[in-house]
Amino acid sequence: MKSIFKFFLISIVLCSGVHLTNAQVSAYTFSGRGTGQTYTAISGGTAIFGSTTWDDNVVNVPIGFNFTFNGGVYTTANVSSNGFITFGTTAS
Repeated sequence: MKSIFKFFLISIVLCSGVHLTNAQVSAYTFSGRGTGQTYTAISGGTAIFGSTTWDDNVVNVPIGFNFTFNGGVYTTANVSSNGFITFGTTAS
């Protein structure tokens, strides 16, 4: 009987701590497209990688506005040919 009680007590303690944790960035929200909106393809733009670039390249590009993210203000982004974007002075 004591082992069952200990199991439930440990389970309650572990489960109660789950809702107290927060991710590093918690002040952002997302909302999807509303009804009646249609997809519009992007046209124009600037290619930042050459036609022979295919892997492990990172280019720092200006984004054209101040972007506040996780307490920092950024004016550029590091764009990778592997499909990710980072902010800051060090490219990943």
